[in-house]
Amino acid sequence: MSVAPISLSSPQATPKQIAAVGFGLIISGIVLLGMLGGLFVNTLLSQGQYEIQELQNLSIDLADEHEVLAQNVSRLESPEILKMRAIEIGMIPNPGSAFIDLRDGRLIGAGVDPILNEPDPNVVTSMGTP
Repeated sequence: MSVAPISLSSPQATPKQIAAVGFGLIISGIVLLGMLGGLFVNTLLSQGQYEIQELQNLSIDLADEHEVLAQNVSRLESPEILKMRAIEIGMIPNPGSAFIDLRDGRLIGAGVDPILNEPDPNVVTSMGTP
C-alpha cells in the first residue's frame, strides 16, 4: 500500500486577497487612531471642566470674602467709629469752621455753644471789619 504524500503547504494568496487584507489593516488603523484621538480629546475636555469648576468655586469664595471685607470697611468708616478712633489717638474736635466772604473780605465762622462748648452750625458769627 502506498500512501500519497500530504501537502502541508497552504494555497498561495492571490494579489487580490493581499490587497484586501492590507486595505482592512489600513482602515482598522485609521479607526483605532480616531478612537484614541477621541479618547485624548475627551480626557482633555474633562480635565478642563474640573479646572473650570475649581475656578468657579474659588470665585464664589472670593466674592463672599469681598462682601465680608466690604461690610467691615463700611462699619469702620462710620462716623461714630471714626470719632472714637480719633479720640483714642489724641485728636480733638475742631471748635468750628471759618469762611471768608470774598465779596467784602469778612471772616465768617461757626459759633460755639456756650453750654456744651462744641461747635454749633446754627450760630454764625462775623469777625473782622466789613
